[in-house]
Amino acid sequence: MPRTESPADRELCEAVWEAHRQTISCKQLETWRAAKLLPSNFRRALGRGQGKVSWFHPGAVGIAAELGRNSRPGRSLHETVLRTFTTNPYTFTEGRSARHPLTGQPELFSPEPGMRTALEWHLRKPRLTDEIFQRLSDGASADEALADANVELHRFAQESAQLLARRRRSLPASRQRDPKLRDVAAEITQLITDWVNGDGLPSEAVTEDSAMLLRAMGADRPEGELERVKSLIIADGLKGGLAELDASAYPKGADERAAALRQRTYREICEVALIVHFVARTIRNRRLSLTLLPGSQLVNRTAVLYATDPWLHQWMTVLEHTIGPQGPANWSGTTTAITALCCHPRGLEYARRLESQLAYSYGDSSASQVEVQLDEILAVKAGGT
Repeated sequence: MPRTESPADRELCEAVWEAHRQTISCKQLETWRAAKLLPSNFRRALGRGQGKVSWFHPGAVGIAAELGRNSRPGRSLHETVLRTFTTNPYTFTEGRSARHPLTGQPELFSPEPGMRTALEWHLRKPRLTDEIFQRLSDGASADEALADANVELHRFAQESAQLLARRRRSLPASRQRDPKLRDVAAEITQLITDWVNGDGLPSEAVTEDSAMLLRAMGADRPEGELERVKSLIIADGLKGGLAELDASAYPKGADERAAALRQRTYREICEVALIVHFVARTIRNRRLSLTLLPGSQLVNRTAVLYATDPWLHQWMTVLEHTIGPQGPANWSGTTTAITALCCHPRGLEYARRLESQLAYSYGDSSASQVEVQLDEILAVKAGGT
């Protein structure tokens, strides 16, 4: 027998629509409550066999709206939670408190259990930052790994060429003649050849271009080879700064990292998430500004900071490769940065220092206008005008 939807849940769905113009279902509310992401409804028995009356917790409205915005058919609940957390960490940073409509007693709620479960799920997946830190803390293997990378790159180039050739043949004839898709495999092969035959340290641009070309052709293969090689390059370039980054203190295995994450209070995790969100916005805006607003305050001030503060430059190098050019929109990279800082014994200290240093380049009104200008330029480009 199907479960009857409660009036309180129907009212909550309506409240989410009215406040955020986001449609959610009562079934979704049940799923999110079971994952300890939403507070339970207030309930009170009427007595004498008259049943119960219920009201929704006001703190559920904002969280439900954000979860609904990031939900998709077939998408993992953990991914939905992390997309929500990294895109709008303010939603989860504090517990929600409300007074019971009848008793007047405060009812506290925090999504901490559900958030911790999602973070640990992500943490147990191999990520770029983990390999960077492990390579940094094991300098003896870095040179050997870089040598092995050349073999991997040649194999990757050959497999990519074969894959793209097959995909191109499967396209309609009109698409095969599309100039944008001509000789894509040859272009990737040439990129990799230039990479390997150069100075032995491939540029980030090559990896990004190769991945972009694969995606443009609809390739569904993992891009782990590129990510691994990028991590080796970053680690090799940062070996001299090992002492300041204190990479040797980073937990080696997934179990050790999970144990370290559990030692962090939820307040600390949320603080790191807010700082990483700020850093991710800075990365996104700086990269866009280099192309669209080259003389902006953000570009100039950040360049000065990088030149005068090697510690900041080293950390931002790791975070820029981890988070990627999309900034906060890259939920996986942003989550990786959050968990990496939360697992490191000095991660919170590092996060606070990053925030205080970058605030100089991003905090004043002239620099804050960069984000508005970039959004306007991107909107114009998207509109094709």
